[in-house]
Amino acid sequence: MEVTNLKRRDFFKALGASAASAAVLTSPLVKADPKKSLATSVLSPEAPLDGIAMAELVRAKKVSPKELVQEAIYKIQKTNHQVNTVVATCFDEALRRAETINVNSPFAGVPFLVKDCVDVKGVESTNGSVLNKGRKPEKTSWFVRASENAGLINIGMSNIPEMMTLGCTQNPLYGATRNPWNLSKSVHASTGGGAAAVAAGYVPLIHSTDGGGSSRMPASACGIFGFKPSRDQLITGLANGSTKEDFTHQSFMSRSVRDTALAVSLTENHTKDGFDTPFARTATGFVTEPLRRKLRIAVTLEDVFGAKPDTETRKAFYSTVKLLNDLGHDVVEVRHPVNDSASFYWDYMGVFGNKMAAFADMFDGMGKPLESMPDKVSDSVTYLAREMQKRVKANPNLYPDSVAKCHAFALKHNRAFFENIDIWLTPVCSMIAPDLAYFDQKKNSGATIWERSEKLMSYTPVENVAGNPAMSVPLYWTPDRIPVGSHFSAARGNDRLLFELAYQLEQARPWAHKKAPIHV
Repeated sequence: MEVTNLKRRDFFKALGASAASAAVLTSPLVKADPKKSLATSVLSPEAPLDGIAMAELVRAKKVSPKELVQEAIYKIQKTNHQVNTVVATCFDEALRRAETINVNSPFAGVPFLVKDCVDVKGVESTNGSVLNKGRKPEKTSWFVRASENAGLINIGMSNIPEMMTLGCTQNPLYGATRNPWNLSKSVHASTGGGAAAVAAGYVPLIHSTDGGGSSRMPASACGIFGFKPSRDQLITGLANGSTKEDFTHQSFMSRSVRDTALAVSLTENHTKDGFDTPFARTATGFVTEPLRRKLRIAVTLEDVFGAKPDTETRKAFYSTVKLLNDLGHDVVEVRHPVNDSASFYWDYMGVFGNKMAAFADMFDGMGKPLESMPDKVSDSVTYLAREMQKRVKANPNLYPDSVAKCHAFALKHNRAFFENIDIWLTPVCSMIAPDLAYFDQKKNSGATIWERSEKLMSYTPVENVAGNPAMSVPLYWTPDRIPVGSHFSAARGNDRLLFELAYQLEQARPWAHKKAPIHV
């Protein structure tokens, strides 16, 4: 079926009478019975349906998977031109798949989006780069296949930064994603397109990755739940099945905690490469209940540079501290575990940015230096690639040396820092969602863009280096209605504890009913 731009009334008229149930999916009157839900539900009558509730309606034969997909398509066509979250679509394939979905699968017929950095067979996948324009993979990544096996139906790809390198979700190929809460604001990075899609109401959950905060920073900017699992916890996102993803983790972001909790349980990697490691893999399973015990929670306001965040982020932080105290937790202030920020970021980039040096080498070898292709590679990416190339030339062992130092940090962070605490609270970012102009690649040099990106992501990379689980929980909105998340992390393998805390926070201060001005 070819889906064209139609008004909502004409859209459902064209689909026929069977679409009536899809038309009311956004109505508060259509709700699954919370007593029969798979997990804790704090969704109020005003809140949009989450993925679990949608699947329950499918199993109850109140809607069909096809109608769920049709509704998502309508929403995207209505406002995506304003938000710019979905950059490639597979609507027809999604509608075909909806006809044969197993209605007994956990997320039966629930539409979702895949981040434009992993492969989906036949769907344009660019990594946010003009160099990859028109690229359509022949295979689908393992993680996406596992997600589809759970009943999720991919309807398209979400926008990302150019080559996943910047603190803003914009690139020369597709442009910038705008924040549904304020279209003049950024959505952070790098799963910015996906986070904005959930905030805009297109889908209840999306695929995300996290190599330095990409599942948490956009969640903070868009007022949704973002989760990064422990390293090796979930299935690989690579199409060839390789688990060599360095600091990157596959994951999900969603409006409700339970959607991500269920999705994570369905994509766990139960056959880790090696079991004789310092960090034995602990299965998370499907966490369904909130925390029912007192925790010792450490809190730190300063970032890795020793700097404090902006005013509204401080207010969000102290608001969350008060909430934790009110819930009965033992809250203690601690010093930041990173003592040398310069060395920390040098080692982090020695691993995370290593491929950028190879990227520059490849085009140099072809006689096409990056500087000769300003129409295909932005100054921001060229700057980072040259910087990493310079570092590698000065130290050919930069990658293995950085890996060893990061591993040493991970051991210390997990064994010493978390020895006497259960959870660590910090801000997610150094500032709330900035104006889009702050990261304008046409008006700012590559050096400036990278300096600002590093400043923005001055909290979250710690848990990527350590391999620990972490999450952004939307507990605060500014007077101007800009969301600000709170960042929680735990020792590696304690993913379950974070979900239990997330459920408790969701019950204490619900957010699912909050809708962005552009929400449909």
